[in-house]
Amino acid sequence: MKLLNRLTLKSLKLNKKRTAVTIVGVLLATAMITTVSILLTSARSSMIAYETEQNGKFHYAFENVDSEALKYIRENRQVESWYVLKDLGYANLPGSKNEYKPYLRIIAADGRAFTDCSLKLVEGRMPENEGEIVISKHIRSNGGVDYKVGDKLSLDIGKRKAADGFVGLRGEYFLEDESLVKEFHKDYTVVGVIERPNMKIEPYSEAGYSVFTYLEDKDIGEGADVYVYYTKTGVKNRGQVTQELENACGPVLFSNGDLLRYEVFAFSSSIMRMLACVATIVILIIMFTSIFCIRNSFAISITEKMKQYGMLASIGATSKQIRKNVFFEAAFLALIGIPLGVLSGVLASYILILVCNRFFEQSLSLRLIFSVSILPILAAVMLSYVTILISARRSASRAAKVSPMEAIRGNEEIVIREKKIRSPKWVKRWFGIGGELADKNLRRSRKKYRTTVVSIVVSVSLFVAMWSFIHLAFGMVGYYYQDMSYNIGISLPSQDIQDRMEAFIAEHETVERYAMVREIDGEIAAENLVYGEEYLKLYGMSENDGAWIPIVSLGEKEYSRYLKELGLDADEAEGKAILYSMIDIRTGEEGNEVYRTISMYGYQEGDVVNYRIGQWGSEDDEEDIRNISFEVAAVSEKRPMGLDNTYAFFVVSDKTLEEISGEAWRETGINFHVQAGDADRLAEDLQKEFETERINVDNRDERVRQEKSLYILFAIFLYGFIGVISLIGVTNIFNTITTNMELRSREFAMLKSIGMTKREFNRMIRLESLFYGGKSLLIGVPIGIALSLLIYRAFAEGAELGYSIPWGGIAIAAAAVMVLVAGIMRYSLKRINKQNIIETIRNENI
Repeated sequence: MKLLNRLTLKSLKLNKKRTAVTIVGVLLATAMITTVSILLTSARSSMIAYETEQNGKFHYAFENVDSEALKYIRENRQVESWYVLKDLGYANLPGSKNEYKPYLRIIAADGRAFTDCSLKLVEGRMPENEGEIVISKHIRSNGGVDYKVGDKLSLDIGKRKAADGFVGLRGEYFLEDESLVKEFHKDYTVVGVIERPNMKIEPYSEAGYSVFTYLEDKDIGEGADVYVYYTKTGVKNRGQVTQELENACGPVLFSNGDLLRYEVFAFSSSIMRMLACVATIVILIIMFTSIFCIRNSFAISITEKMKQYGMLASIGATSKQIRKNVFFEAAFLALIGIPLGVLSGVLASYILILVCNRFFEQSLSLRLIFSVSILPILAAVMLSYVTILISARRSASRAAKVSPMEAIRGNEEIVIREKKIRSPKWVKRWFGIGGELADKNLRRSRKKYRTTVVSIVVSVSLFVAMWSFIHLAFGMVGYYYQDMSYNIGISLPSQDIQDRMEAFIAEHETVERYAMVREIDGEIAAENLVYGEEYLKLYGMSENDGAWIPIVSLGEKEYSRYLKELGLDADEAEGKAILYSMIDIRTGEEGNEVYRTISMYGYQEGDVVNYRIGQWGSEDDEEDIRNISFEVAAVSEKRPMGLDNTYAFFVVSDKTLEEISGEAWRETGINFHVQAGDADRLAEDLQKEFETERINVDNRDERVRQEKSLYILFAIFLYGFIGVISLIGVTNIFNTITTNMELRSREFAMLKSIGMTKREFNRMIRLESLFYGGKSLLIGVPIGIALSLLIYRAFAEGAELGYSIPWGGIAIAAAAVMVLVAGIMRYSLKRINKQNIIETIRNENI
């Protein structure tokens, strides 16, 4: 057995090229599996860190824990850390502009809470004694009260009381139905400002802005909330541990469910399930591709050494020994390729995470953590070794069954059928006798090039499918934002700052145009509705149901511009309405849908529309309903600025909307839709100018950048994945073609010896290149198109993009395949042409 192993090592050393290519295949497969495994664990670690930063470092929070019960938590071996928050009560917040948050909620926190409770310090420092306090900057931005570091607060602290009793914590404000019952007075000094606390501490419905002071251990007393973080053992046995803590301390207030799911790798979490599924699919594809590459290397190795195995079998080597010898070769290659692959995978993962962080910080404000643990490395090693064993298994069985006579004759690979092999006439006409010989040779020995074709097919189909996915993803971004008539949207909480906002926008140097949009809803009774002909054919008309059609105004400037675009006179249009009735629909059977834009309503210029405006729901509300009518000034197919929705509506002047809406005008919400040359600068200036107002600024340019950043990130992953898979395929192609050419060197030498010219010989090689590339493309391109169609069906449902064949990806794949195959053939040909014909024939006979 030692002799056989020595012969194997010598053979690997003599065939350095094939050995190196096989090791590269093992290295790439191991590196990819390692990279995927590390990225999966890094994503998990990143989500754990993100959840801890957002919601605090705890698994379960227990409420109403007293100082005696807290001792049980301190002494529990399953508890790694904890922190305490104690509600002291509420105090009035004079000057609060948010009528639903009129209080300060005073919370005492122990020292650990200021580091583990996800309180993010913006300015100053954290409290160090019970006379100091930190406030949320949310008090200024949302409540309009501007406290600063160093301010003194004199607070009357107590409980909230409603008509039916005291109100609990984390409860919404009951407006006039509640009051504050004072319990004690306390003076505080503001020493810091923090970001708004997380939703666990201060839900959106909470009536008070959370402020934090220092809690001494001696003041814990009763009624404190304890946030507990378990050890790894405690997390595994969390059900039992939590039950014991509940029995000793009190009920669970809430749990940090997402953190628990990420820490225990729970596949019930949609994110973890998605990551695990993606990782599994990627690893299976890598293994599938790598098996072809590595198996082909072993198959070629066995073919080269078949005579050697036949001679060894003839002098007494058993099938078991030969099989073990093949697996020894596999283990030796794994010993070199797997460690190199692991190191390459770790390095690739680190670089990928650095690149990803650049995009994540722009799009999601999330930073990935590079995390390497022993389990993913071991998993990568085991999967790689299994891949190598699967690849070598067939070759080992084949070598073990070798017949000495057949191995020495060396004709196992050539299959002669009873039926005469015929070559198409066009082959001889275009490529001559050399081309005909090549075609017949490939038809006789299909096993020699089948694996190569499969490798190219896998690479081509994956490239075409992923090319289609990337272009579809970027097309979706363009589709959803292509018709944007503005890039900044501003929602005002009330009309109080309307004039100030309009003046600011009108004077800002980056603003190109803007619309000040108001909208009211009204109903047209069924008997007065006029639908478009096409709409009626598709959907029909209900006899009993009316239709709700919004009436909107655009502001004086934008309304005047809109009239000019439509060629209407302002005086003639006053008191009338412009109908925009175009809607997007999808018709046809599933899978063959057609996207169209049709007119929903059939009103014409000069028609009078009868409207009902108001609020109703019972007979008592009839007095609040106003019946109005107005004339249609024009029917437009041009959508006005700021109205990018797909519904139909009437456009009127500000004056007309005020007249027809009556008192409802005062309660109408206002949205400014602005087209700015520099949306980022305008958004930043708006936030500064209206910092204490509760305006909502939607920067659409930023959203587009964020989505494109995500798609660029996906593109990096996908193209990187395609690149490595293709590289595995290239090593397979290179190994197969070059080695097969060397194995056929005797055949080539014999052809030359009987008079084949260099021109005929080159024609024969070109035809073989054409067969390799052509057959691979004929199979791989349709598979890639089918995969791209499946991706389109899955991701572009409902969009009007329409499916298009990925010609760009197909062209690149076809060019790359033909150039690659031709280049490798030419490389092999140069080596063969350097060989001496007589020496080659003689060496093959030895």
